[in-house]
Amino acid sequence: MEVQHTITQLTNSYNLLVELTAKLQSFSGPKEHRQELADSIQARLKQYENGVQTLAFRIDDQQGLESEETLKRQRVTLDKLRENVKLAKQRFRTAQIESKQRSRLSWKAQRDLLFQGADPEKQSAATKNMSVEDRVVQKSQDITQTLQRVHRMAQTEVIKSELNIDELEQSTRNLTKLEEKYTAFDVLLSGSKRLIRHLEQADTWDRRYMLASLSFLATVMLWILWRRVLKLPVMFILWTLARVLGLARFVSKPVRRAAVRSRASNSADSLVETVAETILETVSQVTQSEESASLPLTTPSNTVVDEVVESVAQTVAQTVIETVAGAVETLLGSESTAGDFVHSDL
Repeated sequence: MEVQHTITQLTNSYNLLVELTAKLQSFSGPKEHRQELADSIQARLKQYENGVQTLAFRIDDQQGLESEETLKRQRVTLDKLRENVKLAKQRFRTAQIESKQRSRLSWKAQRDLLFQGADPEKQSAATKNMSVEDRVVQKSQDITQTLQRVHRMAQTEVIKSELNIDELEQSTRNLTKLEEKYTAFDVLLSGSKRLIRHLEQADTWDRRYMLASLSFLATVMLWILWRRVLKLPVMFILWTLARVLGLARFVSKPVRRAAVRSRASNSADSLVETVAETILETVSQVTQSEESASLPLTTPSNTVVDEVVESVAQTVAQTVIETVAGAVETLLGSESTAGDFVHSDL
């Protein structure tokens, strides 16, 4: 029912459009009335076109609700209404052109009638049987009508000028508003450009900081993983491989020999220094004893010399024994230390 009602309304609207278009086509009045009639026809034509589109949507919505025959008939009617829209637009354009031509011809005829000269033959034929007073009245009426037409034409031109002035003022206001909008839009674009540039720079620095932080974090994590988890297994594996390949023996032997040699050389040097110091002290004591013995007038006996020599020999022997014992202990300690070092390496 709604679709049928809409079709009826659109049909009536089309008939009204045809009548108004015919009226516009034969219209030869003032431009204002013609423009008003054309605007009315254009609005009705737009409304009619929107109604046809609405009808098409309603017919599509009834898919499956109505029978195929009904839908087919409605689609045929819709196609006809669409053709009517095209015909109405063509007739409207043709009516506008013809109405403009008729208005131009009417205005030209009025202007010719206003400014054309009086025909003596027609004037004599018309005023032949008229009195002087009637002729004066007729002439006054002609002048009055002419002045009225001139006045109407002047009013029309004044109205046109006012309309043109109003249109210019409206155009000026519209252009001013448009300029303000473009200025605001330009400011907005400039601010957006600066903001985007600042965000790009900030994003670049943020990316650099983030990459540096991630690199530092990865380095710390790798170092912790190496120190806490991987160092001992890796060292054990490397030492095992070196021991299997025979590299540990070649590496450990020179180290042990160098350690023992260094410690033995140190012990020998200390032994020599101790013996030398002991001998020097003994010789100095003997010299002092001889000097002290040579001071008295009486000469010493052989017993005194023997006692001195015996004491010196005992002192030297005791010093040598102590030094050798210390050297032996040092050598034994060096060998035990080297053995511990070798065992710890193995």
